[in-house]
Amino acid sequence: MENTSFYGNDNGFREQGDSLYQCFGLELVPGNKCQLNCDGCFKNQNLSEKGDIPLEEAKDYIRQAQESGFSEVAFLGGEPGLYPHIFELIQFTREQKLKPILVTNGILLADEENAQKLEGMDSIVVTHAYFPGGEQVIDTFSGRNGYAELLAKAIENIKKIPNTTVILEMALNDQFFPHAFDFFKYCRENNLDPFIEISRRDDEGGKTTRVSPEQVKQLFERFREYDELNYPEKASHITTPPAYGQACTMPMTGVHIKNFGNGDHGGVYSCCAQPIRHGDLKKESLQEILKSPTLSVYQNQDAFIVGPCKDCDVYDECKGGCRGEAVLRFGCPRASNPGCDKIPEDKREDISVMAPESCRGCVLESDEACSLKPKESLKAKSKFYF
Repeated sequence: MENTSFYGNDNGFREQGDSLYQCFGLELVPGNKCQLNCDGCFKNQNLSEKGDIPLEEAKDYIRQAQESGFSEVAFLGGEPGLYPHIFELIQFTREQKLKPILVTNGILLADEENAQKLEGMDSIVVTHAYFPGGEQVIDTFSGRNGYAELLAKAIENIKKIPNTTVILEMALNDQFFPHAFDFFKYCRENNLDPFIEISRRDDEGGKTTRVSPEQVKQLFERFREYDELNYPEKASHITTPPAYGQACTMPMTGVHIKNFGNGDHGGVYSCCAQPIRHGDLKKESLQEILKSPTLSVYQNQDAFIVGPCKDCDVYDECKGGCRGEAVLRFGCPRASNPGCDKIPEDKREDISVMAPESCRGCVLESDEACSLKPKESLKAKSKFYF
């Protein structure tokens, strides 16, 4: 089978296989249950913090993922480190012959005894960006004094665990962008894997940063030049969004189980930013949900996408950039990505250019969660200029 990988090059950490279904994202705790209050967090703060997935239900979901042919389970939240059975679930995932990916703020793992519980799990740990000299920036961004120190301890603890991959993630928002190259160099020099991506829009469709697509492009090209000179085996020719060297096909090959709190923790979506609910694992089996007609718009994206992305000469490499960025801006998962420098600046926010003319005839036509957003209403909601 053709490789349909999300992070499908040698530098990637997720969805590296060639299976039809790859990453099964599972929010173990409600989306805003976390010890931090990061400026870049897109979680709705009005959500309930109550409603962790019961252990046996979580195991059932993972078992169904294995039976359906998924290859990985990404543990998400909120903060999955606050889930009382997190290590048991990671072990259970390994027993199901699935790759565990823990996406965490690292606070739990700042305790060396906790970090050692990952030994033998062969897991991937994705945590926040750390770089020496950036402690104040990290603390301010996270909303917690002393967080940078805890994060540094967590990274050192995880690095000691054999067969454990450490990924440091940085979203290119206003606070971090000036430090992105230093962070990149720090990771390369310390044999850490940097994951540097655009900062997508908030759930109201507004921009979360003033960093332009052109600035992101220049930064990614600087990364490539640095790699070609110092780490040629890691250099990537892909410099389009959403991340350096890493295209995104998550909606095409994965599913994301959202946790809205108060017992609503079975909804199946195509990624964390997508609004279409394909089904509910509390009411249907995963295999039944995977047959939902609404999934076809995502899984067969090549046939459904419209606008400049469809005919772009690098579409096969970037797959339309961040599909969350597109749907949050225009209310339609078929729209082109407004965060790409290859699209002229005066066209990126033009709904008549970037999105379908109407919903008529679309598989999602009757779905209330999918609707083309009037351009004027989005201007009113925007945090920054359009």
